Amino acid sequence: MKHMKALAIKLVMVGAVLGVILTGIYDVRLVDSVILVLILTVGAYLIGDMYIFRAVAKRKQQTVRNTTATIADLAMAFALIYFVGPALDSSVTHGDIIAGSVICALVIAVGEFFYHKYIDRHVLEYAG
Repeated sequence: MKHMKALAIKLVMVGAVLGVILTGIYDVRLVDSVILVLILTVGAYLIGDMYIFRAVAKRKQQTVRNTTATIADLAMAFALIYFVGPALDSSVTHGDIIAGSVICALVIAVGEFFYHKYIDRHVLEYAG
């Protein structure tokens, strides 16, 4: 149940960012943003939060784990939006997909920094 709640929180965060930025500002079709949200949420949770965040340093080194996982999440968000976005919606210009990818990745990374603290305390139950 803890993982489902964490996934739901991440889904809302990523959905809000991509919905506002990609669909609202860069006119990416809503269905394409939803597909990106689902792929990014599940992929980043499994790779960034459950693997990298847990494996990169000792439990007491929360800052190192958080920073590393946040950078990984930023890279994953940028790469997914930049490479998969145009395949889903070919009407988006190259300049828009670059700008949208960068802005979304940066905003998601800020959210991930705080999200990792939640994961640490409530999902993984590290008091550190």
